[in-house]
Amino acid sequence: MRGQGGDSKIKESLLTLAKLKIPFRRPDKTFNGPRIILIENYVLTEDEIIALHEAGKLDVENIRRMIARIKNSQKSGEGEKS
Repeated sequence: MRGQGGDSKIKESLLTLAKLKIPFRRPDKTFNGPRIILIENYVLTEDEIIALHEAGKLDVENIRRMIARIKNSQKSGEGEKS
């Protein structure tokens, strides 16, 4: 989502998180991929955050739902062998 207004979109999205008092860590660049944002020790991509913001769904409840899905997917993979 970088370029073409992507920087302003992520800034707007992060301002919304701050206004909602959702603690997050500033975006970090990945080696060869999207920027990521750490919320409650879970990684969300800037595209996920921007998509919620653009859909008018960037709120505490939807962030909690997204984190719950991440937790559940991690739990379901715990018993699997590599």
